[in-house]
Amino acid sequence: MPLNVGVVGLGSPVRRHAQTLQAIPEARVVAVADLDATRVAVHGGQYGARGYGDWSAMLAGKPALDAVILATPAHVRLAPIEAISARKIALFCVKPPALDLAAARAAARAFARSGIINSVGVQFRWSPTAGRLRDLIAARPRLFARLVVAWPVFEWAKNGRASPMLWREADCGGPLVEQGIHYQDVLRYVTGDEPLAVQAMTELGRTISDAARDCEDTTALLVRHASGMLSTHIHNWSHRGRVMELQVVGEDFELTWRMAQGEVLTGTVEGAAVEERHAADP
Repeated sequence: MPLNVGVVGLGSPVRRHAQTLQAIPEARVVAVADLDATRVAVHGGQYGARGYGDWSAMLAGKPALDAVILATPAHVRLAPIEAISARKIALFCVKPPALDLAAARAAARAFARSGIINSVGVQFRWSPTAGRLRDLIAARPRLFARLVVAWPVFEWAKNGRASPMLWREADCGGPLVEQGIHYQDVLRYVTGDEPLAVQAMTELGRTISDAARDCEDTTALLVRHASGMLSTHIHNWSHRGRVMELQVVGEDFELTWRMAQGEVLTGTVEGAAVEERHAADP
């Protein structure tokens, strides 16, 4: 039987998810919803799907849905999550699922009540490099980990290549919540080590100036994990290039995953050199 999927929010990230669905024989997009009527008309026609003006109209229309991809703006997540969960429809939510802890806990309660299958789109854990790194360090004592991430996000927003919501903390949650969640998730995945205590410092930055911007350009985290491992995470949105690097160091290994350079994993394990390149789109 086919899997009938609804897509809520038709910005560029979710269009990639919809395109991926088209390559899965069992799946079909049967409903789309967006505040932009032009997007609804274009993508509804492309997928042969019924179009709606927003998520509530889609649910009120009662299309036969097995699953929903939810890609509303980040500050409009909890209400659709609760409504979709109440109807026991499986849900894939693009990150972040919430902008604060209260909303995150409310979303978790909605999932628990409904018992639905749900997932958040933090995709780096599905990279073959993540699995390889996890296997190499499994059961080996870890000392520390280091995440360094920089993207030209503010430049994209300034030039109209990204949403202006990324200027405002209340709309996107800031660099760590909006984007850093990817890297925190994959660090937890490869190490299996939960954070217990966090210290943080932020800097608004002066490189990209705009009176409307209150999102910091740099965030620095220091984290203590359950095993005693310490980790750092520096995240920046003003650098004009792209830096994505995860290093994990233990008693007998040192491994660095360079995510921005074609999935490169280098280092040593028990003195033996590791140099691997994996080609995949997580």
